[in-house]
Amino acid sequence: MFAYKALSAYLTFPNEDQKQWWEDTAPLYAGFLEISRYSLKAQFIHLLFHFRYVLPSLGPFAQNGEKRPNTAMPGGRLFEISLNFQKGRSTVRFDYEPVTCATDSMQEKGPFNLTAMEDILSDLECNGLCPNKILYDRFEREFALAPNDLVLLKTKDLSQTATTQYVIAWDLHELNRKMKMYWFPAIKALAAGQSKGSLAFDAIRKVDLERSYTDSLLMVEEYLSSTGLDDDLWILSWDCEKPGSSRLKLYVSAKNITLETLEDVWTLGGRVTTSASLDGLEFLKDLWQALRPKEQDTGIRMTISYELVPGSNAPQPKAYIPLFDRNDMEVARKLSCFFERLGWMELAQSYTKSLCSNYAMLDLAETSYVQDCISFAFTPEKGVYTSMYYCSSLSHPILN
Repeated sequence: MFAYKALSAYLTFPNEDQKQWWEDTAPLYAGFLEISRYSLKAQFIHLLFHFRYVLPSLGPFAQNGEKRPNTAMPGGRLFEISLNFQKGRSTVRFDYEPVTCATDSMQEKGPFNLTAMEDILSDLECNGLCPNKILYDRFEREFALAPNDLVLLKTKDLSQTATTQYVIAWDLHELNRKMKMYWFPAIKALAAGQSKGSLAFDAIRKVDLERSYTDSLLMVEEYLSSTGLDDDLWILSWDCEKPGSSRLKLYVSAKNITLETLEDVWTLGGRVTTSASLDGLEFLKDLWQALRPKEQDTGIRMTISYELVPGSNAPQPKAYIPLFDRNDMEVARKLSCFFERLGWMELAQSYTKSLCSNYAMLDLAETSYVQDCISFAFTPEKGVYTSMYYCSSLSHPILN
């Protein structure tokens, strides 16, 4: 990890919190960049972006295992790395939950962290790095908390609700990156007296001035309403690209999913039964049986996302299989076997060894939670593509 060590020797941090965030997140991040064979130049570029634009947005560093309350991401985490695997190659992505810069404790000033996103976009814009924010501006008008919302929310019990509304994500290419945004509608829906699903659907219809998502949106809405999953919609995301070319994604947390009921959420109750959808379902069942064989009949809670592609008349499903209670070495080996069945031989041979190398401080035969969740999708153009989400903090309780 030459780039990480070189930067650590020479970087000057503006405060102790940012220094601690760097020491906590950058080693694993640098390891994933190296594992995924980014050039040394690319490693420097992405680590410097992390230093300059991400660390200042993470707020005070947690002390003594303290977890930030009411975070959008599980476990009180603020930063998460994932690897996307397509055709045997891996791409590094990360997401993080920004907090208001002007903080002096674990609880940000103002209960709903209202200014962090504007701070970040303004900083990026000043340095010529701001992505297309037209969709952000449109959705902001729909999801922003009005003064009367803030008054109303003071009367609500928010102890079990994520009070930050957004997460930022970046896909890392060799020398640049693409930004995505994730909005959590729970707080606004609570203030508006709507289900999370109806709030999100109404917002998309108002934002979609180009009418890019009409057919696929209606299909998702009909399915969620018919199954009672309308209020289990918990994330809306989009690519930070110009309207009419950006994907939208709707994430639903579904419970009691078994191998038998998986087909229903994957095909939206039989509404999407193209050959590609059914081919993908067979691969997904293989992956499910490899990683969660005990839940074939008993059911688990898992997330399903429906991707709305501009101009398409049907959404593309993606399944997120939880792994946080599975032995890491067992998961790594079974995933390697799955990669081998796909013909991704180099990745199949290197995955377990690379993972052990990046988490050398752990015995993965004795841990779980390092591999938190794996996503699965399939399209005729891309074939199978999966993403693994990792514990990305050296101070996370599982790494102590």
